Amino acid sequence: MPRTLLKSLVLGAIFLQLLACTTSSPKTTNITTPIHTSGWETALPGEQGSAIITFSLPQYATAEIQLFKGKSERTNPPIARISLTNENCTVGHLASLSTFNNSIEKIRYFEKETLWNSTHRLTLSWDNQRYLSVQLNDETIDSSLERKVDRLRLSSSHQPIYIEHIEFITK
Repeated sequence: MPRTLLKSLVLGAIFLQLLACTTSSPKTTNITTPIHTSGWETALPGEQGSAIITFSLPQYATAEIQLFKGKSERTNPPIARISLTNENCTVGHLASLSTFNNSIEKIRYFEKETLWNSTHRLTLSWDNQRYLSVQLNDETIDSSLERKVDRLRLSSSHQPIYIEHIEFITK
């Protein structure tokens, strides 16, 4: 093998190794302790990532998952809200995604009810371009947001929501 070819192969291998060391891989944070809660709030772990929430909700309870920029206070309304309500339901909760743009609310509904007292998987994916994807079980709704999000709040009324598992993945 000519020396220049061997030298090129060695330099190529070194370059690929350095590239592999600098490429960032997703970071996963698990919150594995099951909890019953009527209210829980946390910072999102990065400007882009995903939250996978495994939960169940009793029949007479309602719940909201809200995304904010900054602290969630009355003076700082949510940028997006996933609602689980009992309005006009027959076997489960009616789920919807609300987004807010200049105080105008846009609501989109998931087609299937989330069955009462059953385990469900909610995946929220956000990025630094103000894009949000919400997947509830096997349905997905995508939306653009007015602002970036950095906080998540779970709340329920009438009975607590049961959070089996939360996993955050940052990119």
